Amino acid sequence: MGKKIKANVPKEKLKDYGSDLQEGFHNINFDEDKILEVLNSSQYFKGKYFTAIGKTEWADIKWTDNSIADKKDVINKVNFVFISSYTPDLYYKSKKQLTDSKVNDLLLDCSDAHNFSTTTVKDRIGNCFTWIKADPTFEGFKQVLNEPVDRVYVGIKPLKLLEVEGNKSKYVDSVKINPISSTSGSEWFNNELPLNNGLIAVIGRKGSGKSAFTDIVSLCGNSKVKPNDYSFLNKGKFRKRGLAENYEATLKWLDGKVNEKVNLNSEVNTITEVEKVKYLPQKFVERICDETGVSILFQREIDKIIFAYVPEESRLGALTLDNLITIKTQALEEKITNLRGELNGINARVVRLEDKQRKNYLAGLTKKLDEKKRELNALTQPKEIKKPKTTLSKSDQTKLNKITKELEDIENKISEAKNFLKNTNNKISKLDNIKSAVIQLQDKHSELIKKIKADADLLSIDLSDLIKLTIKEVMLSQKEAALSKEKDRVESLLEQNNADSKVSLYTKKAKLQTEKGKITKTFTAEQKIYDDYLEIVRQF
Repeated sequence: MGKKIKANVPKEKLKDYGSDLQEGFHNINFDEDKILEVLNSSQYFKGKYFTAIGKTEWADIKWTDNSIADKKDVINKVNFVFISSYTPDLYYKSKKQLTDSKVNDLLLDCSDAHNFSTTTVKDRIGNCFTWIKADPTFEGFKQVLNEPVDRVYVGIKPLKLLEVEGNKSKYVDSVKINPISSTSGSEWFNNELPLNNGLIAVIGRKGSGKSAFTDIVSLCGNSKVKPNDYSFLNKGKFRKRGLAENYEATLKWLDGKVNEKVNLNSEVNTITEVEKVKYLPQKFVERICDETGVSILFQREIDKIIFAYVPEESRLGALTLDNLITIKTQALEEKITNLRGELNGINARVVRLEDKQRKNYLAGLTKKLDEKKRELNALTQPKEIKKPKTTLSKSDQTKLNKITKELEDIENKISEAKNFLKNTNNKISKLDNIKSAVIQLQDKHSELIKKIKADADLLSIDLSDLIKLTIKEVMLSQKEAALSKEKDRVESLLEQNNADSKVSLYTKKAKLQTEKGKITKTFTAEQKIYDDYLEIVRQF
């Protein structure tokens, strides 16, 4: 075909053409219906192919009022739509265009592979923003069709991967289970299982080892679980007749740390050991759910979940939901405590002091400190990337430097605003305590007057002269109004869901990022990598 095309070209124009193969390839076209007919009529192709169309190429198709249905039919018949974007923002704008047009919007960002991956130009193999959560196989890629929202992320790097990279000491890399001796006649475990850091479920038929796996991970992770709650590692199953004592297991963490070997017949010292794995055994779940009404254990687990969703700036320094409720109702609790007497408080302090004198208390604190040191050591500073030569004009570089500085300032202001809001909420809580205490004082004053009035009248004592209580409520009202005003002001600075806000720091940040994207869309690959590196350093 290429040879025939070039045969009709004037000789003086041939220098503008490529080889016969190139020209033939650039001009070859096949009828869509015939292609699909071949694919669908053969058992060899069934379930072994995908269809796709370029978003840019589809958008370039000319249409009229009569042919618009045909244009939509072209994109709606394919499995995927693909594009090669300069930035994630441009990708999402393209996806929104498809969604607004009510056509197939399963859009994937792909590398426009005109060059090998070893080059630095944009259009090279592997240079794209698409991340797919699946096995790197054809069958894995098929899952995108079934769960596109859950399986596909488009951006520099998924939040989950950033979380894992910043918390390597909290993710299990593998579990190793083996017999202690090769001569012990062991016929059970001898495995090392690598774990995906996105693991959320263990699936298998009854008796396939699900409970054994989770029990062993729990034991190695120092979970605070009662031995009787284990489904597999209990005296009625694997610990029966000494089976478990012939095996040991270890956890390897993503930061490279390997736990000391744990005998499967051992128990966790819940007082001194740091709990690294949270575990809700099946027996425990069944017990708290089977009890009539709301059991104490079930309520405790619900409280943990509720507290996890309380924003940090609203926790007022509390560590649990019970602590937070105590802080919020402190004044009322103080009144109740006073009625019960001071003796209970003194006894409680004595018990706490006695507990701190025990060796287990110090041992527990020491292990917690060691664990925090390990977490700190696991944080690795990003490898330095040298700043490449800029391809921007002097004017654009000046604008970019200004925008970058403004973004840094906004990040600092957001951090300051969050701390200010946290402190303001704490002050409001303290003010509420004072108001409650003042009301209690007024009540006590009224109760006292009522209690001694008869005796005072008998003695001709004017109680209004004897006892004077002056409360300047206006001081509390003014302070409350001032704090409320400050809170409203800071909350408006931290508002995230109002694009029309003129004061929101997040809105200003988004606008600056858009302006930055307009400038950096012309960046070379090296400049984009350096720009991403600066953002990672800032987060570190």
